[in-house]
Amino acid sequence: MRSVLVTGGTGQLGQTVVPILQEREWNVVAVGRFTSASLIEQLLDVSDMRGVVHLAGGIVAGKGLADHSTEDVEMMIDLNLRSTITTLQLTVPILEANGGGSIVTIGAQAVHHPVPGRALYAATKAAVVALTQAVAEEGRSTNIRANCILPSIIRTEANRAWGMMDAPDDVARWISPEAIGTTIADLLEPTNGISGAVIPMYGQLPF
Repeated sequence: MRSVLVTGGTGQLGQTVVPILQEREWNVVAVGRFTSASLIEQLLDVSDMRGVVHLAGGIVAGKGLADHSTEDVEMMIDLNLRSTITTLQLTVPILEANGGGSIVTIGAQAVHHPVPGRALYAATKAAVVALTQAVAEEGRSTNIRANCILPSIIRTEANRAWGMMDAPDDVARWISPEAIGTTIADLLEPTNGISGAVIPMYGQLPF
């Protein structure tokens, strides 16, 4: 049995992604957004780990860059960038020892198409993209692939509740969690040769 670690696996996107991976016959180790690295290490059966999906992240939206507090800055760096660094530092050596594997991270549409009120979010997610591409280059000699998905607003239940109040006409055009989950599952397959890609998944929203 091949195993995959899914960080943020208990969140709303994770609750869709995990069953899709299980249907593809992955043994999924799903951890929450704030699970410590030491606990993750205890949960992993490192002998059969072949994949890493880093869904964990977060946003403080609706503020201009100058309006963000120091706490906002630290939180966004922790949730988006530092969590990615920690996860990959922990798991890349395991994948190397197992002969390779696949990594999928989550960026954001705002990386390519920034909008007001999301400057800090866009910056931390852009760092996730750069880190993922660097890991892809480092992994070419060890059979490790790494790719990053850039979703627009994801049609989760929480986002739908907000969207139906503020932008009901847009909700149907948001990207579905099922589409993201299927793409992640495809990228994890060992027969998939894609690495270093930044994949936009914007649904039908305009830029």
